Amino acid sequence: MAADQKLLHGESNPSSTDYVTSDTPNMAALPVINDTDENTIRVFGWMHKQGTRVIRGPGAKSWRRRFFCLEGQKIYYFHEPVDARKYFNSRSPELCIGSIDLRTAFKLEQSDRLDLPSKGLVIHTKIRKWLVCPETDAEFKMWFDALETTIMTNDAGNVIQRHLPNVREYVMKGRTSYRVFYFLFLITALIELAGIVLWFPLGIEPCNLKLRTANCSDIMKKYIPEEQPICGPEPFNGLWNPPDFYKKQAGMVGVQCFRVPTLAHWVSYFCFYFAEFISILLGALYYLGMWKPVRRGAHYLREFNPPFPPDKWPTVDIMLCHYAEPAEDTMSTLEAIMKLDYPCEKLHVYICDDGGFKTKFTPGNPIPEVVVNKGVIENAGDVRSRQPSTGPVLCGYPRQVQDAPGTVMGRRARRAAPPSTYGVHTRSLHANDDTNDLLTLP
Repeated sequence: MAADQKLLHGESNPSSTDYVTSDTPNMAALPVINDTDENTIRVFGWMHKQGTRVIRGPGAKSWRRRFFCLEGQKIYYFHEPVDARKYFNSRSPELCIGSIDLRTAFKLEQSDRLDLPSKGLVIHTKIRKWLVCPETDAEFKMWFDALETTIMTNDAGNVIQRHLPNVREYVMKGRTSYRVFYFLFLITALIELAGIVLWFPLGIEPCNLKLRTANCSDIMKKYIPEEQPICGPEPFNGLWNPPDFYKKQAGMVGVQCFRVPTLAHWVSYFCFYFAEFISILLGALYYLGMWKPVRRGAHYLREFNPPFPPDKWPTVDIMLCHYAEPAEDTMSTLEAIMKLDYPCEKLHVYICDDGGFKTKFTPGNPIPEVVVNKGVIENAGDVRSRQPSTGPVLCGYPRQVQDAPGTVMGRRARRAAPPSTYGVHTRSLHANDDTNDLLTLP
C-alpha cells in the first residue's frame, strides 16, 4: 500500500470517493501522513473496546472488537469497515455505533491495567473515560502518536503519559460488591451455627411425637417391655434445663417426656458442629484475604527506565520433561523454548527423559545407579529378537544451551555441538555396558 493513500469523503458520488484498502485481512491500523484536512481519515483499524455495565459488580465488562476511524477531532467506531465507508458517504447515524469527541479530551495515557487483551489506551474526556486496546504494539504506537498530535492541538489539556513505571500496581474493580457479599456470607454463617444450637432437637426430642404432652409413665404403657424407648422427664439428660425461649424456638413447648440421647449421638453432634465451625472460619479467613486485591505488573527487563544492567539479569532454568509423549511434541516444545525473548547465555534448558531406565539411590551418593528396564523397552516395540541390545538412548539438545560444568547436558553439548537448532544422538546400549556411562553419553 502506498504511504500517501487516504480515505476522503464529502462528495455525494460514491464512485468519486477514494478509499484506503488494507493489504492485510484483518484491516490493521494504517496512518495517512502529510494531510491536515479535517475530512480525512488519518488512522483507521480494529481495536477492542470495553462496553458499559448496567449493573455494577465484580464481573468484568465485555470486550467487543470494533473498527475505529480517526477523522479530524473525532473517533468513530463501527461494526465492520463497510459500515464506515457507507457512513462517510451518507452520514447516516444508523451506521455508526458511537464516537469519541477529542475536543474535550484533556489526558491521554497508557492503561496500567493487567487484565487487558493487549496494551490499552485511556482517553480522558469531560464526559467519561474511554479505554480501547489496539491489537498489536505497532498499532498501539500508531494510534498513540495520532491521538497525541490531535489532543496537543486542543486547548482543553495537554497531559500525555506514554510510559508506565517499571513496577506498578493495579487495584481490582468490584471491591464494594465483594465486601457486601462477604458480609452476607458472615451473617448467613452465623445464622447456620445458631440454628444448629437452637433448632437441633438433640437432647429435647420428644419421647413420642404423637404423645408430646404425655408424661413418661403414660408413654411407657404404650410399648411392650422389650421395645420401650429410653426416655426421661428432663431434657439434656438432666444436665441442663434450657430456658423457655429455647424450647419455643425448637418447638418443644409443653413436652414432658424427652428421649435420652446416647454417647454416640452427642459425639456425632459435636463433631458436626465443630466441622461446620472450622469450615466457616477457614472460609472467612480465605475470603478476607481478597478484601483488597491488588495485581502487580512490571516491564520486561530490557524495557526498564533506566535500563536494567544486563549482568544483573537472573539465570533461568527450563526443565523439559519427557515420558511417553510423541517426539514431535517434544521437538515443538523445544523450538518454542528457543524462541523465548531472553538472553541465550542466561537461559539453561534441560531435557529430562529417563529412557525407560530405573534408578536406585544409595545413601551418600548423589548420582543414582541406572538399571535397564527391559520390560518397558520390549513392550514399547517388538525388539525381542534383539536380546543383546536393549534399545537406543535418544538425547536432544539446543545449540545455544550452555549448561553448568559437570552436568549431563553440559558435557554432551561441549563434546558435540550440533550444526542445527537441536541435535539427536542415538546409540545402542548393551546389557554388559557400564551403567554409569549413561550419565556421560559418550
